[in-house]
Amino acid sequence: MTGEVARLIATDLDGTLLDSSGALSGRSARALRGAAEAGLLLVCATARPLWSAVALLRDAAPVRYLVASNGAVVAELPSERVLRTVAMPAALTAAAVTALAERCPGAVWALDRAHDRVLSPDWPDVLVSGAARVRRSTTVPPGQDVLCLMVIGCPPEVGDDLARRLGLGCTSSSAGLLELSAPGADKRTALEWVLSRSGAGPLAEAVYGDAPNDLGMFALARTAVAVGNAAEEVLLAADEVIGTNDEDGVAAHLEELALHTGTAAAAAQEKDFR
Repeated sequence: MTGEVARLIATDLDGTLLDSSGALSGRSARALRGAAEAGLLLVCATARPLWSAVALLRDAAPVRYLVASNGAVVAELPSERVLRTVAMPAALTAAAVTALAERCPGAVWALDRAHDRVLSPDWPDVLVSGAARVRRSTTVPPGQDVLCLMVIGCPPEVGDDLARRLGLGCTSSSAGLLELSAPGADKRTALEWVLSRSGAGPLAEAVYGDAPNDLGMFALARTAVAVGNAAEEVLLAADEVIGTNDEDGVAAHLEELALHTGTAAAAAQEKDFR
């Protein structure tokens, strides 16, 4: 069959595809493989840094593109080759941290760089995300660009105002957590870039998400799908609501999508042979 356009699906990881322990279930891994075998192009989009997400997905799922650090990085899998990076200068990140300290004295911060994560002294250990690549610091280290600045203990309206003043983007991947990044370092822009590069057309077949940072991707989906545990604003924006992440909601939906895709492809191939 000639002129066939790739059909792409994109899913968030934590809170969506992964269960509440942060693990990829056996059923989810099988559903991803089945979707790929049916001809669907798989994209994972996550707030996790690239090295953390790769360690999770390596050998577990046939993902073609990985959008990491909330869209600051796009990599091709399985080669792990970085295709796109949008970062903030360290000096601008330091200015944001200083402004946050003035407006939210009790706030704590962490930042992701290309190969490591830097934490302020009081950043919770539970959010360390890979101790081998983590160090603590009282200040933003100079010289290396920052992919994402994460803040706990700052009201959303303050984060939004500060981001506007500094020319940054501000979003959230979980309650109580703010994430600041360079313009264009967001999931929607990254997915738009992947759609163009892959030849899949302007829209993904389906996008799965649970948090406000997934809403931009919903605008690029033929079907925007929220897991049952999603934030209220995500549930309201979705075309469909499925089972929760702990119920393998994405896996169940993918199984149906792959079945329909495979059936349609077989029918089209039979028609071509007539």
